[in-house]
Amino acid sequence: MEQQRGLHNSKLDQKNRELFECDKQLRQKARELEQKKEELAGRNKLWKKTAGELNKLRASTQFYQITDEYLVGFFTSLRFSIRTFSIQYFENNPYKGALSTKEPHYLTHLEATLPSGKAGIKSALASERSYQVIQALIWRVLVAEVFNRFTWVSGKTADSFIHLRTKLEPARNHDSHGMKMSEPEAERKFQTWSATTIGLLLDAQSPEERSHIREELEQEGAEIVSRLLNTIGDMTEAAEQDLRDQLSCIIDEAFTVGKEISRQISRITWTLDFGSGHDTLAFDPETMELETGDRMGKPRVVNWIVAPGVIKRGKSTGEGFNHEDMLLKRIVSCDE
Repeated sequence: MEQQRGLHNSKLDQKNRELFECDKQLRQKARELEQKKEELAGRNKLWKKTAGELNKLRASTQFYQITDEYLVGFFTSLRFSIRTFSIQYFENNPYKGALSTKEPHYLTHLEATLPSGKAGIKSALASERSYQVIQALIWRVLVAEVFNRFTWVSGKTADSFIHLRTKLEPARNHDSHGMKMSEPEAERKFQTWSATTIGLLLDAQSPEERSHIREELEQEGAEIVSRLLNTIGDMTEAAEQDLRDQLSCIIDEAFTVGKEISRQISRITWTLDFGSGHDTLAFDPETMELETGDRMGKPRVVNWIVAPGVIKRGKSTGEGFNHEDMLLKRIVSCDE
């Protein structure tokens, strides 16, 4: 009996030693597993960081990046061209006759240059500053008929693109200052899609397509020039061909500006509005500057916006959509 008990205890001790050894090995394996998990977590963190940096690099290199100075240079050059044309053919030449236009025309754009609309057009054109009204008209035509038409990607394609933009453009809500603003991330995604799509469409154009698009741009430009001449041609004694040639150069320059704007991600806004209804607009030195040659001690009421201001939201790197920068102030004509 004692011998059997001893044999049983010996086997029990052996089992205990085996269990202890197994437990020891399990704890060792658990420590090794935990170490492997930590190493894996560290590697995953490193991979995520690397992937994030790679995505940032891709994002920064795939976008068409241009500086504010580059954009301002384009806008300033276009301002100069429009002002030079208006002064050359309409300064010191107040229009005393009845407003006469031919179809098709831009009379609606002309009336929109003044807070009073149609009622004030005749007196404005009869004033010594009538050339400023011509500038204002040309700018309104460019903003409405050139910059947002995307003709540089071909007519039918441009129409489809405009339709998609209208569907996808993010909703805008009034901020604390009463301005309509979209949510920054939604705006960033929309502008990224728009600029990237334009870039792909431009890159995909074959030589034959580029030639066809140039013809479309010439036809579109000629139609805009004809409408402008039908609106303002009777207000000057200059030769029609001279007016047509100068305006054609301005429209060509505007197409180039519009194309550059559409290829980059930031949103460009032209400030042409007078505000709500036909209320008078007070001169604001923070957002406005007087037209060159207008000298007055205390400008008060804005007669018309000679050239729009330019506001940029976001950066061409795809960042900064939570704030806006004023690239250019509005140029205005005022009364004291």
